[in-house]
Amino acid sequence: MLDKVLTLPEAAARWGKSETAIRLALTERKRFDEQIKNGLVRKAGKNTWLIHYDAMVQVFGEEKEK
Repeated sequence: MLDKVLTLPEAAARWGKSETAIRLALTERKRFDEQIKNGLVRKAGKNTWLIHYDAMVQVFGEEKEK
């Protein structure tokens, strides 16, 4: 189950997005609001975001091909 939980840098690498783009989607653009409410995304500590794989798929679509 923990293999589905990603840090922001891991999510950025797997989806081919910049960390800044994902961070902005989390904070200023509010694109993850529903996923935060549903417990699929949360902030751990001061600077660490934990993002469930399903939340990334819901917001950005399937991850880029490896």
